[in-house]
Amino acid sequence: MPQPSTNESFLLIIGGIFLAIGILGGGFEIGSLKIPSTGRGSRILSGGLGMILMVIAVVRLFTVPSTPTSTLVPSPIATDTPTTSPTALPTLVPSPITEIIALRTYHGTYVTAMDANKDWKLAQTQELKDWEKFTLLCLDDGKVALRTYHGTYVTAMNDEDDRDWKLAQTQELKDWEKFTLFNAETRTQLPCLDALKLFRNGEVNIALRTYHGRYVTAMDANKGWVIRAQTRELKDWEKFTVILP
Repeated sequence: MPQPSTNESFLLIIGGIFLAIGILGGGFEIGSLKIPSTGRGSRILSGGLGMILMVIAVVRLFTVPSTPTSTLVPSPIATDTPTTSPTALPTLVPSPITEIIALRTYHGTYVTAMDANKDWKLAQTQELKDWEKFTLLCLDDGKVALRTYHGTYVTAMNDEDDRDWKLAQTQELKDWEKFTLFNAETRTQLPCLDALKLFRNGEVNIALRTYHGRYVTAMDANKGWVIRAQTRELKDWEKFTVILP
């Protein structure tokens, strides 16, 4: 059953008092309120007014909806909407795995990278010093590159324009500067990472095949101790012992 509000309760009380006056004719007290006796006409009027007020109260009680208790819904916290798209982070390109090595030839000499005074040639020497040290780079395509002490890259020339299949040096790492590693004893291709493990466990004999499909060769004294890459065969002069200096 609906609960009466303040307005309906007031009408019921007042209507009840007037109805009581109409029935009893007054002459009673309600708390400190004294109701005097009334005549016949006043009783009829009071009774009728009391009935009307009570009917109004009852009608309002069942027809006027009570005011629901309001529930406070918190407003969402405003956030600043970025006006510009976030800057994309650059893609990090991992550096190649490297190892400092020296190459000892079949003749017992070391491959050396000459400087500008010697026309950046690759030759052979009896001593292992700075010019005989190379940084072996493991490239993503499975091949390797050799960076010299001078910061240049070993490059395998072809036979055009009197290049005569010689090995030289260049500032850029492109196709001619890439070599395929082979195990010189088994004559099988040697992945760079596997080769590094072998190098760290001891001396390993390797061969280097160039972009042109030729093998790097260490010539003897009759050929001026030059380093070339002309032959397609892997024999003794094409074998190099890797040393970790």
